[in-house]
Amino acid sequence: MLPTNEPPPEQQIAGGTDADHLIEEVVTKLHLPVEEQDIPFWRTAFVYASGNLGTGLFFAFSNFVLPIFLQGLLMPTWLIGLLSSTRTFEGALIQPVVGAWSDHTWTRFGRRRPFIVGFLPISAFFLLVTPILAWLLMTSHAAFLGDTHTTTVVLVTISIVIFTVTFNVMYDPYTALLADVIPARRRGKVNGLAQLLLLVGQLALPLLGLVLIPLFGIGPLFPLVAVALLLAFVPTVFGLKEPRRLPGHLGDWQDEAQQAVKAVKHNRALLLFFVAQFFLWSGSNAIAPYLTLYATTAAGLSTQAALALVLSSQIASVLLVYPLGLLSDRVGAKRVFMGGIICLTAAALAGTFTVQHVALFAILLVAGIGNAAQMVSSYPLLTQLAPPNQIGLFTGLNSTVTSIAAPLATLLVGLLIDTFGYRAMFPFVTVMFLAAIPPLLFLHVHEPWTARVRHALTGQRAA
Repeated sequence: MLPTNEPPPEQQIAGGTDADHLIEEVVTKLHLPVEEQDIPFWRTAFVYASGNLGTGLFFAFSNFVLPIFLQGLLMPTWLIGLLSSTRTFEGALIQPVVGAWSDHTWTRFGRRRPFIVGFLPISAFFLLVTPILAWLLMTSHAAFLGDTHTTTVVLVTISIVIFTVTFNVMYDPYTALLADVIPARRRGKVNGLAQLLLLVGQLALPLLGLVLIPLFGIGPLFPLVAVALLLAFVPTVFGLKEPRRLPGHLGDWQDEAQQAVKAVKHNRALLLFFVAQFFLWSGSNAIAPYLTLYATTAAGLSTQAALALVLSSQIASVLLVYPLGLLSDRVGAKRVFMGGIICLTAAALAGTFTVQHVALFAILLVAGIGNAAQMVSSYPLLTQLAPPNQIGLFTGLNSTVTSIAAPLATLLVGLLIDTFGYRAMFPFVTVMFLAAIPPLLFLHVHEPWTARVRHALTGQRAA
């Protein structure tokens, strides 16, 4: 989308200058991402992506280990699902504000990184103290606590909500960094690297669980994940140089909100993307918090075997996520995104009909392929559809959609499980994934305006 207060880039180019000067002029006038500048690309890519290593540990911990811990506190299934989801209802209001806030922020430390520095330590602290709090309350016999179990459930719930919300407040500005520091034509590749590191973190967590849980229980995983989360973002915080100016023109907050509403209302492709995201996240978050509980309860696996089941999915994702990122750059993010959803749909449909152990491992392998495909392509697809000067805001709006879909689906499936058992989640998940496909069939991705500038310059060079 072109800035509303400037003529098209092609009209801003003065005639009679050579092509190299034209490129420099357009980059300077429109403050484009560093598309044509000589940047240490792979260094920037690895420094940016390093934060996702800790994020992967955090996601896997929340989805696959935290439910087992909460089940030990005798919490109801629906509450376990809500607390184990990495998105929360309040994020629907918080995340767009955070995204727009980060778009308008500038400090000597950058635009996005102050959110990482400010909120990540809070998240890590509450993650660290949650098991300690539970242990102290459950072993205390103080009369002023009243019903110790109820007090434990309430305070542990508050602690988990705090470390989840503060993590998400940090993570959306971190995600928006991709569009700030990586040229559009390379985002699929870099996002593939970032998602690879995220999946390595998700793969490491079950492996650590297989080793540590039989020896020490779940407790040591809390401080381990908290420390790893902090360390993983150190290169990102201290190693990146953020651009001072974003592409295009930024108005005041009220103007930004009005532009966002107009963009969603009049940009049919953007609206269809958000609809697909809603159903995709409804499906994936309807199963993720309950997968290990399903494996131990309905399929009769041990805790270690349940983690091995998760491991099979993560291995498939790790092996394919970077090649799928390269494929996304070559054939388009939309096609890879669609392929991922089709794989997830097939896996969910197959899971409806079996609890046989070998079949479940095969189903999780297919799901891992689909998960890698949607992970690596969804955000690059969003950056192709959203105005480049409002990436933070639209990242926040994307989080609004997922913050409604994820906990709502988790709650509904928790109630279904309490009524019909764990196998009831697979038909629900299948329907959600199927519903994500039609919006993508009608979504058409147009060439970004920054690419049109480059093509215009290429034409003038040829002339």
